[in-house]
Amino acid sequence: MTTGSNARGSRDADRVRERQGEALTATAEVERRATALREILAAGLRDPVRIPFAALRRQPALRPFEPGPDERAEKPPRWEDYAVPEPSGLRRLLQAKEIEARRNAAHARFARDEAAYKRREEERVFRLRQRRNRHAVEMAVLRRRAEAENARIDELEVGYRVGHPDAVREYVGLVLSHRRLPDGVPAKVDVRYQPESSRLSLVFDLPGPGVIPAVVGYRYVRTRDAIDERARPLNERKQRYADLVAQLVLLRLNDAFATCSGDLVSEVAIAALVPIRDRATGWPARPCLASVVTTRACFSELHLADLSPPEALERLGARLSPRPFDLYPTRPFFDPERVRHHH
Repeated sequence: MTTGSNARGSRDADRVRERQGEALTATAEVERRATALREILAAGLRDPVRIPFAALRRQPALRPFEPGPDERAEKPPRWEDYAVPEPSGLRRLLQAKEIEARRNAAHARFARDEAAYKRREEERVFRLRQRRNRHAVEMAVLRRRAEAENARIDELEVGYRVGHPDAVREYVGLVLSHRRLPDGVPAKVDVRYQPESSRLSLVFDLPGPGVIPAVVGYRYVRTRDAIDERARPLNERKQRYADLVAQLVLLRLNDAFATCSGDLVSEVAIAALVPIRDRATGWPARPCLASVVTTRACFSELHLADLSPPEALERLGARLSPRPFDLYPTRPFFDPERVRHHH
């Protein structure tokens, strides 16, 4: 075999390894995402969402004063650097007028440079004072904003402790919306609190069916130098999406009951919607794919770490879409719009 053939063979082998690596990397990413969605409830149980009121209070982001280039004064002119050396003996007598003229010129230069130095120094001090004053004003504004925000948080905490509906709605919505979820899964939750029934109503958006990866992985086909997709069976995608919807409802129930004490919330109602554009009208729509109302006592009977999410919701009396992957709606237990616009 010639040297050229060896080189081509080596390049071909490198190309195959590179493309196989691309396929493996893409497959690993699909598997990671599919696993994150499949284990969304388990991951949420391992990572409780907690935001104590103390964590909401702000410390102003104060920064030390930086004087910049005006921090140091320049050295003033020294007469020693201008003075004309005194000649001695006969030269002093012969050049008296010239020496006097040079001395006068030196004094003039020194006076001019000293005056310019004083002007520059006054300007430097003025700029430094302005910079210091601006810094003081900016820091005072940051302190006032932090104080105002902390006063609002204190008021929010007092309102929450006594069960004021707006305070409970704001705090619970803030906590639940901070739930860490996989990419593509909305985190925001709208909340309404009804103190007369100790009911917390939650409305949140679900990801669409497209969140479930349509491929299982990728493989490199050497004969065509191509990377092919390995499709995920449609029935598996439908099952995984229905399971994801149920997991998200259970996770939101768990977070809500965990966030609020029993004397504040004894019942949680949920409507899980999916934002779409209605193909018949062209207008945005939010069909409900799952809705449930349950008490703290009933929910506490579930062992969330070891159950079938759809079956658990059926046990709680939930209304579930018979075909969530097809976005077939179910009827919610309450009007979601009353929650989403109850501010």
